[in-house]
Amino acid sequence: MSSRALLDMIRQCAVDARVKESGDVEARAHAFIAMLSGSLEQYDAIGAEVVFSLLQPAAGGAK
Repeated sequence: MSSRALLDMIRQCAVDARVKESGDVEARAHAFIAMLSGSLEQYDAIGAEVVFSLLQPAAGGAK
């Protein structure tokens, strides 16, 4: 996956999360992480788990 494709994927996940969870910042963060992890899983399952585990604590601290 090229860096450009990765950036486009991140942007699309951010847009989709904003649409899905427009009223709740924490829910939006969790939706973004789940969407990004799911999208990355198509390319690299281990990488997707690493991203999910790194971002999950950050989203939990957004309270």
